[in-house]
Amino acid sequence: LGFSQAGQAQHYLTGGVHGGFSVPHRPEIRNLVTGHSLGLELGAEWVPNGKREWHHRYSNPTMGLDFFAVDLGNKEQLGSQFSLIPYVRLALSEGWGTHELKMGVGVGYTTKIWDLEDNVKGLVMGSHFNAALLLQYGYRFSVSERLGLIAGLRMNHFSNGAFALPNMGTNNASIYVTARWKTPKQVPEPLPDAVLSNDFPKWKFAISTAIGVRENAPPLGPKYFVFALRAMTERRISFKSGLMASTDVFINPSIKPLLERDGMWQEKNTDLLQVGIAAGYILHFDPMEFHIMMGAYVKNAYSGQGSFYHRFGLRYDVTEHFNV
Repeated sequence: LGFSQAGQAQHYLTGGVHGGFSVPHRPEIRNLVTGHSLGLELGAEWVPNGKREWHHRYSNPTMGLDFFAVDLGNKEQLGSQFSLIPYVRLALSEGWGTHELKMGVGVGYTTKIWDLEDNVKGLVMGSHFNAALLLQYGYRFSVSERLGLIAGLRMNHFSNGAFALPNMGTNNASIYVTARWKTPKQVPEPLPDAVLSNDFPKWKFAISTAIGVRENAPPLGPKYFVFALRAMTERRISFKSGLMASTDVFINPSIKPLLERDGMWQEKNTDLLQVGIAAGYILHFDPMEFHIMMGAYVKNAYSGQGSFYHRFGLRYDVTEHFNV
Protein backbone atom coordinates (compact mmCIF):
# COMPACT_ATOMS: atom_id res chain seq x y z
CA LEU A 1 0.00 0.00 0.00
CA GLY A 2 1.62 3.26 -1.08
CA PHE A 3 0.53 6.83 -1.73
CA SER A 4 1.95 9.32 -4.20
CA GLN A 5 1.69 13.04 -3.65
CA ALA A 6 2.22 16.09 -5.88
CA GLY A 7 2.74 19.58 -4.48
CA GLN A 8 1.11 21.05 -1.39
CA ALA A 9 -2.44 20.73 -0.08
CA GLN A 10 -5.08 22.99 -1.59
CA HIS A 11 -6.61 25.72 0.61
CA TYR A 12 -10.04 27.36 0.29
CA LEU A 13 -11.93 30.29 1.76
CA THR A 14 -15.75 30.18 1.83
CA GLY A 15 -18.50 32.68 2.51
CA GLY A 16 -22.24 32.42 2.08
CA VAL A 17 -25.72 33.65 3.00
CA HIS A 18 -28.55 31.55 4.45
CA GLY A 19 -32.30 32.01 4.66
CA GLY A 20 -34.66 29.65 6.44
CA PHE A 21 -36.66 29.01 9.58
CA SER A 22 -36.52 27.29 12.96
CA VAL A 23 -37.98 23.77 13.01
CA PRO A 24 -39.82 23.23 16.34
CA HIS A 25 -39.51 19.52 17.09
CA ARG A 26 -41.58 19.95 20.27
CA PRO A 27 -45.08 21.45 20.33
CA GLU A 28 -44.26 23.58 23.39
CA ILE A 29 -42.07 25.93 21.34
CA ARG A 30 -44.09 26.29 18.12
CA ASN A 31 -45.47 29.66 19.20
CA LEU A 32 -41.91 31.03 19.47
CA VAL A 33 -41.28 30.65 15.73
CA THR A 34 -42.51 34.05 14.56
CA GLY A 35 -40.22 34.89 11.63
CA HIS A 36 -37.69 33.60 9.14
CA SER A 37 -34.03 33.13 10.01
CA LEU A 38 -31.13 34.88 8.25
CA GLY A 39 -27.58 33.59 8.51
CA LEU A 40 -23.98 34.17 7.47
CA GLU A 41 -21.41 31.43 6.90
CA LEU A 42 -17.62 31.88 6.84
CA GLY A 43 -15.06 29.12 6.56
CA ALA A 44 -11.51 28.06 5.84
CA GLU A 45 -10.69 24.58 4.57
CA TRP A 46 -7.98 22.50 3.04
CA VAL A 47 -7.44 19.22 1.20
CA PRO A 48 -5.61 16.71 3.45
CA ASN A 49 -2.03 15.94 2.52
CA GLY A 50 -2.79 12.52 1.03
CA LYS A 51 -0.75 10.54 3.56
CA ARG A 52 -3.71 8.53 4.90
CA GLU A 53 -5.71 5.97 2.98
CA TRP A 54 -9.07 7.59 3.72
CA HIS A 55 -7.93 10.76 1.95
CA HIS A 56 -7.91 8.76 -1.30
CA ARG A 57 -10.95 6.61 -0.51
CA TYR A 58 -13.03 9.77 -0.25
CA SER A 59 -11.49 11.26 -3.43
CA ASN A 60 -9.51 14.01 -1.72
CA PRO A 61 -12.17 15.41 0.65
CA THR A 62 -11.72 18.76 2.31
CA MET A 63 -11.58 19.52 6.04
CA GLY A 64 -12.24 22.89 7.57
CA LEU A 65 -13.58 25.17 10.27
CA ASP A 66 -17.08 26.63 9.87
CA PHE A 67 -18.26 29.83 11.57
CA PHE A 68 -22.02 30.34 11.38
CA ALA A 69 -24.10 33.27 12.70
CA VAL A 70 -27.88 33.24 12.45
CA ASP A 71 -30.77 35.44 13.58
CA LEU A 72 -33.56 32.99 14.49
CA GLY A 73 -36.36 35.42 13.63
CA ASN A 74 -37.50 36.12 17.22
CA LYS A 75 -35.08 38.50 18.92
CA GLU A 76 -36.99 38.64 22.22
CA GLN A 77 -37.27 34.91 23.02
CA LEU A 78 -34.82 33.11 20.68
CA GLY A 79 -32.18 35.72 19.88
CA SER A 80 -29.19 34.82 17.70
CA GLN A 81 -26.84 31.85 17.58
CA PHE A 82 -23.16 31.49 16.73
CA SER A 83 -21.30 28.24 16.14
CA LEU A 84 -17.73 27.15 15.44
CA ILE A 85 -17.63 23.66 13.96
CA PRO A 86 -14.76 21.56 12.55
CA TYR A 87 -16.10 19.67 9.54
CA VAL A 88 -15.37 17.36 6.65
CA ARG A 89 -16.75 17.93 3.14
CA LEU A 90 -17.31 14.75 1.11
CA ALA A 91 -17.91 14.60 -2.63
CA LEU A 92 -20.82 12.30 -3.56
CA SER A 93 -20.25 12.52 -7.32
CA GLU A 94 -17.68 13.69 -9.84
CA GLY A 95 -17.79 16.04 -12.80
CA TRP A 96 -18.36 19.72 -13.53
CA GLY A 97 -21.17 19.70 -10.97
CA THR A 98 -20.63 17.78 -7.73
CA HIS A 99 -23.11 16.62 -5.12
CA GLU A 100 -21.54 16.90 -1.68
CA LEU A 101 -22.15 16.35 2.03
CA LYS A 102 -20.69 18.55 4.77
CA MET A 103 -20.90 17.50 8.42
CA GLY A 104 -19.31 18.28 11.75
CA VAL A 105 -19.69 18.64 15.52
CA GLY A 106 -18.55 21.69 17.49
CA VAL A 107 -19.55 24.33 20.01
CA GLY A 108 -22.36 26.88 19.82
CA TYR A 109 -23.40 30.02 21.67
CA THR A 110 -26.97 31.32 21.89
CA THR A 111 -27.63 34.90 23.00
CA LYS A 112 -31.06 34.25 24.55
CA ILE A 113 -31.70 31.65 27.25
CA TRP A 114 -34.69 31.05 29.52
CA ASP A 115 -34.76 33.40 32.48
CA LEU A 116 -37.40 33.91 35.18
CA GLU A 117 -37.05 37.69 35.01
CA ASP A 118 -36.08 38.61 31.45
CA ASN A 119 -37.23 35.72 29.21
CA VAL A 120 -39.82 33.62 31.01
CA LYS A 121 -41.63 32.79 27.75
CA GLY A 122 -38.48 31.63 25.95
CA LEU A 123 -38.59 28.12 27.40
CA VAL A 124 -36.06 26.66 24.93
CA MET A 125 -32.43 26.75 26.06
CA GLY A 126 -31.03 26.79 29.59
CA SER A 127 -27.37 27.52 28.78
CA HIS A 128 -25.56 29.98 26.54
CA PHE A 129 -22.98 27.37 25.44
CA ASN A 130 -24.19 24.19 23.73
CA ALA A 131 -23.06 21.37 21.52
CA ALA A 132 -23.59 22.25 17.85
CA LEU A 133 -24.21 19.73 15.07
CA LEU A 134 -23.94 20.58 11.37
CA LEU A 135 -25.36 18.58 8.46
CA GLN A 136 -25.36 20.16 5.02
CA TYR A 137 -26.12 18.96 1.49
CA GLY A 138 -24.89 20.98 -1.47
CA TYR A 139 -24.42 21.05 -5.23
CA ARG A 140 -21.05 22.54 -6.20
CA PHE A 141 -19.95 23.80 -9.60
CA SER A 142 -17.04 25.81 -10.94
CA VAL A 143 -17.42 29.36 -12.21
CA SER A 144 -13.72 29.76 -12.97
CA GLU A 145 -10.43 28.07 -12.15
CA ARG A 146 -10.38 29.68 -8.70
CA LEU A 147 -14.05 30.35 -7.94
CA GLY A 148 -16.81 27.86 -7.21
CA LEU A 149 -20.41 28.20 -6.06
CA ILE A 150 -22.32 25.85 -3.76
CA ALA A 151 -26.09 25.85 -3.18
CA GLY A 152 -28.12 23.53 -1.01
CA LEU A 153 -29.77 22.86 2.34
CA ARG A 154 -28.28 23.13 5.83
CA MET A 155 -29.44 21.96 9.27
CA ASN A 156 -27.90 23.36 12.48
CA HIS A 157 -28.81 21.69 15.80
CA PHE A 158 -28.10 23.08 19.29
CA SER A 159 -28.45 21.08 22.51
CA ASN A 160 -26.79 20.91 25.93
CA GLY A 161 -27.75 17.32 26.75
CA ALA A 162 -29.92 18.42 29.72
CA PHE A 163 -26.89 19.84 31.54
CA ALA A 164 -29.03 22.93 32.20
CA LEU A 165 -32.79 23.02 31.69
CA PRO A 166 -34.75 23.84 29.68
CA ASN A 167 -33.17 21.84 26.87
CA MET A 168 -35.77 21.78 24.10
CA GLY A 169 -32.96 22.13 21.56
CA THR A 170 -33.11 24.19 18.39
CA ASN A 171 -33.07 23.12 14.76
CA ASN A 172 -32.48 25.75 12.11
CA ALA A 173 -33.06 24.73 8.48
CA SER A 174 -31.87 27.01 5.70
CA ILE A 175 -31.22 27.18 1.99
CA TYR A 176 -27.93 28.81 1.09
CA VAL A 177 -25.56 30.02 -1.59
CA THR A 178 -21.83 29.91 -0.81
CA ALA A 179 -18.85 31.19 -2.78
CA ARG A 180 -15.66 29.12 -2.54
CA TRP A 181 -12.30 30.57 -3.57
CA LYS A 182 -9.20 28.40 -3.82
CA THR A 183 -5.55 29.35 -3.50
CA PRO A 184 -3.09 28.61 -6.32
CA LYS A 185 -1.43 25.74 -4.42
CA GLN A 186 -1.48 22.29 -6.03
CA VAL A 187 -3.68 19.44 -4.84
CA PRO A 188 -2.34 15.91 -4.10
CA GLU A 189 -2.65 13.49 -6.99
CA PRO A 190 -5.45 10.95 -6.36
CA LEU A 191 -4.35 7.34 -6.23
CA PRO A 192 -6.14 4.79 -8.47
CA ASP A 193 -8.49 2.51 -6.54
CA ALA A 194 -6.62 -0.57 -7.74
CA VAL A 195 -3.60 0.39 -5.62
CA LEU A 196 -5.61 0.74 -2.41
CA SER A 197 -5.71 -2.12 0.04
CA ASN A 198 -8.92 -3.97 0.96
CA ASP A 199 -7.27 -5.48 4.02
CA PHE A 200 -9.11 -4.05 7.02
CA PRO A 201 -10.72 -5.75 10.04
CA LYS A 202 -14.32 -6.76 9.32
CA TRP A 203 -15.40 -6.99 12.97
CA LYS A 204 -14.67 -4.80 15.96
CA PHE A 205 -15.70 -5.16 19.60
CA ALA A 206 -15.30 -2.41 22.19
CA ILE A 207 -16.29 -1.51 25.73
CA SER A 208 -16.45 2.17 26.67
CA THR A 209 -17.49 4.28 29.64
CA ALA A 210 -18.57 7.88 30.05
CA ILE A 211 -19.78 10.36 32.65
CA GLY A 212 -22.18 13.26 32.23
CA VAL A 213 -24.24 15.78 34.18
CA ARG A 214 -27.97 16.41 33.91
CA GLU A 215 -30.72 18.42 35.55
CA ASN A 216 -34.36 17.55 36.25
CA ALA A 217 -37.37 19.73 35.61
CA PRO A 218 -38.18 22.34 36.76
CA PRO A 219 -35.07 24.36 35.83
CA LEU A 220 -32.55 25.66 38.37
CA GLY A 221 -32.66 22.42 40.36
CA PRO A 222 -29.74 20.23 41.52
CA LYS A 223 -27.44 18.51 39.02
CA TYR A 224 -26.81 14.77 38.98
CA PHE A 225 -23.87 12.77 37.65
CA VAL A 226 -24.87 10.04 35.20
CA PHE A 227 -22.56 7.13 34.39
CA ALA A 228 -22.71 5.06 31.22
CA LEU A 229 -21.20 1.74 30.14
CA ARG A 230 -21.47 0.53 26.55
CA ALA A 231 -20.59 -2.77 24.88
CA MET A 232 -20.46 -2.33 21.11
CA THR A 233 -19.93 -4.52 18.08
CA GLU A 234 -19.33 -3.30 14.55
CA ARG A 235 -19.55 -5.04 11.19
CA ARG A 236 -17.47 -3.03 8.75
CA ILE A 237 -19.09 -3.25 5.31
CA SER A 238 -16.47 -1.23 3.42
CA PHE A 239 -13.39 0.84 4.07
CA LYS A 240 -15.61 3.90 4.51
CA SER A 241 -18.53 2.62 6.56
CA GLY A 242 -19.88 0.08 9.00
CA LEU A 243 -23.00 -0.96 10.90
CA MET A 244 -22.97 -1.10 14.68
CA ALA A 245 -25.06 -2.34 17.60
CA SER A 246 -24.60 -1.73 21.30
CA THR A 247 -25.97 -2.54 24.71
CA ASP A 248 -25.96 0.51 26.99
CA VAL A 249 -26.20 0.57 30.78
CA PHE A 250 -26.80 3.91 32.51
CA ILE A 251 -26.55 4.58 36.25
CA ASN A 252 -28.85 7.57 36.50
CA PRO A 253 -29.38 8.98 40.05
CA SER A 254 -31.59 11.76 38.64
CA ILE A 255 -34.39 9.17 38.36
CA LYS A 256 -34.75 8.82 42.15
CA PRO A 257 -36.35 12.23 42.92
CA LEU A 258 -38.70 11.79 39.96
CA LEU A 259 -39.87 8.40 41.22
CA GLU A 260 -40.23 9.81 44.75
CA ARG A 261 -42.31 12.70 43.42
CA ASP A 262 -44.66 10.28 41.64
CA GLY A 263 -44.84 7.89 44.61
CA MET A 264 -43.09 5.10 42.67
CA TRP A 265 -39.76 4.85 44.54
CA GLN A 266 -39.46 1.37 46.09
CA GLU A 267 -36.12 1.81 47.90
CA LYS A 268 -34.43 -0.32 45.20
CA ASN A 269 -31.17 1.05 43.85
CA THR A 270 -31.63 -1.13 40.77
CA ASP A 271 -34.33 1.33 39.71
CA LEU A 272 -31.50 3.78 39.01
CA LEU A 273 -30.32 1.50 36.19
CA GLN A 274 -31.47 2.15 32.64
CA VAL A 275 -30.63 -0.46 30.02
CA GLY A 276 -30.95 0.18 26.32
CA ILE A 277 -30.09 -1.34 22.96
CA ALA A 278 -29.02 0.78 20.04
CA ALA A 279 -28.12 0.45 16.37
CA GLY A 280 -26.31 2.84 14.10
CA TYR A 281 -24.04 3.73 11.23
CA ILE A 282 -20.33 4.58 11.23
CA LEU A 283 -18.25 6.61 8.80
CA HIS A 284 -14.52 5.88 9.03
CA PHE A 285 -11.82 8.52 8.69
CA ASP A 286 -9.10 6.39 10.23
CA PRO A 287 -8.19 6.88 13.01
CA MET A 288 -11.36 9.00 13.50
CA GLU A 289 -14.93 7.65 13.33
CA PHE A 290 -18.28 9.45 13.17
CA HIS A 291 -21.22 7.64 14.83
CA ILE A 292 -24.98 8.11 14.36
CA MET A 293 -27.12 5.91 16.62
CA MET A 294 -30.72 5.43 17.73
CA GLY A 295 -31.59 3.43 20.85
CA ALA A 296 -34.54 2.26 22.93
CA TYR A 297 -34.74 1.46 26.64
CA VAL A 298 -35.55 -2.14 27.56
CA LYS A 299 -35.33 -1.39 31.32
CA ASN A 300 -36.39 2.02 32.55
CA ALA A 301 -38.17 2.56 35.88
CA TYR A 302 -39.08 6.13 34.93
CA SER A 303 -40.65 6.54 31.49
CA GLY A 304 -41.54 10.23 31.79
CA GLN A 305 -38.54 11.26 29.68
CA GLY A 306 -39.33 8.98 26.76
CA SER A 307 -38.43 5.50 25.59
CA PHE A 308 -35.88 6.43 22.91
CA TYR A 309 -32.49 8.13 22.79
CA HIS A 310 -30.02 9.09 20.09
CA ARG A 311 -26.29 9.53 19.99
CA PHE A 312 -24.00 11.51 17.69
CA GLY A 313 -20.33 11.06 18.42
CA LEU A 314 -16.72 11.07 17.35
CA ARG A 315 -14.30 8.34 18.36
CA TYR A 316 -10.54 8.49 17.93
CA ASP A 317 -8.37 5.36 17.97
CA VAL A 318 -5.30 6.29 20.01
CA THR A 319 -3.86 2.77 19.63
CA GLU A 320 -5.13 -0.53 18.27
CA HIS A 321 -6.80 -1.33 21.62
CA PHE A 322 -7.57 2.08 23.14
CA ASN A 323 -9.82 4.91 21.95
CA VAL A 324 -11.43 8.10 23.21
